[in-house]
Amino acid sequence: MRGGFSLEEYKEEITFVKAYLEKESKEPHGEQWQEYLSDFALDA
Repeated sequence: MRGGFSLEEYKEEITFVKAYLEKESKEPHGEQWQEYLSDFALDA
């Protein structure tokens, strides 16, 4: 798979994924996402 994101598109995608995982971490059996999110960095 190939493609490209502009910097702004990349930031929007990171924001989307973080919001989704934050929601999932609050669901039953979603604890595994809490540790992942605590280490998630935008500029990594």
